Amino acid sequence: MIKKIKNYITKKVANHSKIPYIILIFFLLILTVNVVYILIASKNWNGVAVQNSYNKGLNYNETLELAKQQDKLGWEILYRFTNSTSSKTYKKITLTIYDIANNEIKDAQIDIKFSRPSDKNLAFTAQPTYKKERYEAEIDFMVLGKWHADFFIKRGDDIYRMKKKFIIK
Repeated sequence: MIKKIKNYITKKVANHSKIPYIILIFFLLILTVNVVYILIASKNWNGVAVQNSYNKGLNYNETLELAKQQDKLGWEILYRFTNSTSSKTYKKITLTIYDIANNEIKDAQIDIKFSRPSDKNLAFTAQPTYKKERYEAEIDFMVLGKWHADFFIKRGDDIYRMKKKFIIK
């Protein structure tokens, strides 16, 4: 009788279900992947932090008013990057600016702030000058890749701002 019980218990233990183990492995796998993603995200996220966000929110109506004034100007800005030298990072930017009557604007002051979204230490400003019917500036981007440009164009009391994103290849 004891031999029968021993054989019965041995067969039951040997033939037990694998489903609980599969479920446990599945949840451990999900937990491991989540931990890896959290570690990657915490190391790569540079954050979107704004200084004085409350005050900027309060002044948003002024921003909207400036945008309306800019639209009333009706300026058209055409810009183009061309290769300046044999180096891939040296570029020449040319700008042509037209007013609402389609007359070329020749007496504007232009500041272009270039920055990389991944490295704010590479930010710099260029000031194109008017030459041969267009504004021109030689620029060394230092690094290939994605760049942001914040154009600030002033003529008398009129101000025009424009933001662009582009890739230097």
